[in-house]
Formats: sequence, structure tokens, C-alpha cells
Amino acid sequence: MLDGDYKVEINPENCKECGFCLEMCAPKVFAKSDDVNVNGFRPMAVVNAAECDGCEKCVMICPDFAITVTEL
Repeated sequence: MLDGDYKVEINPENCKECGFCLEMCAPKVFAKSDDVNVNGFRPMAVVNAAECDGCEKCVMICPDFAITVTEL
């Protein structure tokens, strides 16, 4: 695991609410959004970015390329 703080972002227009990031993320950084995107999906939302450990498993598992993790 990497040391440091991370900025976690989801592009809600690309997210198709598959939930893979939610399943993969041990620190529980993600949750389903209450909003609906233009495609009719409820995209994931970042709810606990402070717990991100920078493993980037969410980035690798996302089939929609909707997640970015940046070290601050």
C-alpha cells in the first residue's frame, strides 16, 4: 500500500452503477448515489475519501473508466 492522502473522483456520466468498486474497496470509500445520471443509472459516489489507501483496485476493476485516484 502507498503512504499519503488521495483524491478519489468518479465521473458520474460514465458510471453504470455496476458496484465493482464498492465490492473491491475494503475501506468503503464508495456508496450508491441518490442521483440518476443522463443514462438512467444511479452512479457510485465517493463518501469516504479520507479512508482511501491508494491501492487503485477500484480504478483497475472499473469497466467504465469512471474512477481516478490521485495522490495529494
